[in-house]
Amino acid sequence: HLLTKLSSLNDELAESVSIMNQNGSVSSAVLHTLERHNGILADYKQEFQKTKGKIHVEQERADLLGSVRRDIAAHKSSGVDRQTELMMGEHERLLSSNRVADDALGVAVRARESLEAQRRRLMNITGQVRNLLARFPAINGLVGRINIRKRRDSIIMGTVIAVCIILIFLFM
Repeated sequence: HLLTKLSSLNDELAESVSIMNQNGSVSSAVLHTLERHNGILADYKQEFQKTKGKIHVEQERADLLGSVRRDIAAHKSSGVDRQTELMMGEHERLLSSNRVADDALGVAVRARESLEAQRRRLMNITGQVRNLLARFPAINGLVGRINIRKRRDSIIMGTVIAVCIILIFLFM
């Protein structure tokens, strides 16, 4: 509040000096006084902000210390009740982790059963294909020729890829 009054007085003084300057009747002493008053005002404002900040920090510190003291007092007064409460909380967390583990094991068991069922189906299909191949030798010969062509194509593709890689390394 006092800083705003002082600031307004300095503004009025600056206006007066400005009017005097237009009339040409301003001395260097008046200008020096105006500058000095503005400097003092700036110093006061700066000091006020520092003090205000220190007070705020001290209030926060006092609030924090008071809060910590209250927490310590509450902890000391609760004693055994607090320990029981902590043990009950730990018990609940253990039960929760057991439920999560049981759920994970259930998922794993179901996945295992599903994989076993798929294995049985694939074994059944493989057996049926073998029976068909044994009954019809022509199909068996055809499947053999297809496998030979697949191997030949794989060898050709492997050779082409190897040559390309070697050429890439040679031209780098």
